[in-house]
Amino acid sequence: MLRFAHQDDLPFLKWMLYEACYPEGCGERPPFEKGISDPVVANYLDGWVRKGDAGLIVATEAGGPMGAAWYRLFSADNPSYGFIDEQTPELAIAMVFEARGRGLGGELMRNLMSLAGKQGHKQISLSCHILNTGALRLYDRLGFQEVSRDEEAVKMVADLTRPIPELRKAE
Repeated sequence: MLRFAHQDDLPFLKWMLYEACYPEGCGERPPFEKGISDPVVANYLDGWVRKGDAGLIVATEAGGPMGAAWYRLFSADNPSYGFIDEQTPELAIAMVFEARGRGLGGELMRNLMSLAGKQGHKQISLSCHILNTGALRLYDRLGFQEVSRDEEAVKMVADLTRPIPELRKAE
């Protein structure tokens, strides 16, 4: 089940933000509160929901959240990790551990990308840890192109004026 993210989802979104910014197996994970209070990390949810924010939650039939993807616009004087420009929203995505590897994250991303295109955005960006190879493969399959990289992260952009690639289930 897919639904829009609301203000009431903020605690779950914070958990997903922590998972997105500090993925397991990609270096040291700070304690939760310290990690999400980092100013650049906190920027992804400060003031949620503000104008231009959009997010989706994938949930069980009973309503339990299993993952979240959202985007927001950032300004040049307060950029995010994947900042491109003030017209390009940056997305964040994470799934709870038990929901990973089932194709839900890919469908969540496709739906969020479609929503961003319908809202008039021409492209969407993200930043991903270089050791998060599973996520990087997914982003590549969804049409994201590398814009830059450093020793820790890859910045990528997807063109939303083109059809979003279909994803095949792993066989």
